[in-house]
Amino acid sequence: MISCGNCKPCLQGLDNRCRNRLSIGADVDGTFAEYIAVPHRSIIKVADHIPFEWGDIAACAVSTAFHAVRRSALKKSETVAVFGTGGVGVHAVMWAKFFVAGKVIAVDLVDSKLETARVYGADVTVNAAREDVSKVMMSETDGWGADIAIECSGSPKAMEQDIKAIKGRNRFELGTVVSVGLQTTPF
Repeated sequence: MISCGNCKPCLQGLDNRCRNRLSIGADVDGTFAEYIAVPHRSIIKVADHIPFEWGDIAACAVSTAFHAVRRSALKKSETVAVFGTGGVGVHAVMWAKFFVAGKVIAVDLVDSKLETARVYGADVTVNAAREDVSKVMMSETDGWGADIAIECSGSPKAMEQDIKAIKGRNRFELGTVVSVGLQTTPF
């Protein structure tokens, strides 16, 4: 993300709320371009002995998922639902387990991604193409819903399911939704 760096949100460290921001890969050439210009604060030096592929993934999938889980304010033993288990989502599963989530529920449409999520810590996997996500969420949380739901796919349908995943038994119960996937249109 490229932000102006001068508005109130930018000065508070909330670049994602900048009204003038540009998304790398959507508004300007992204990481598949031969060359890309990014703000200096977005660059880290990777030691020569670190393979390029490791540094590449650490700068995207690992750090993005880390930030999402940290922003969720996850507390020990809470239930976390992760929607979309690609590169960022599977790392969100791993970080949630690292920060001692009680249960991690991974949701995706692709069985191989769900299997990877299970290998890396998901306690429950849900294929949203074949299963009713809301029913599984309520069943796995004794009807309370997840404490935290993290959306990593960018799918509007997944975002709606993400929000519903934290729905409790009454209007006073709260959960936290973290939107990581780029939502390009209102839903």
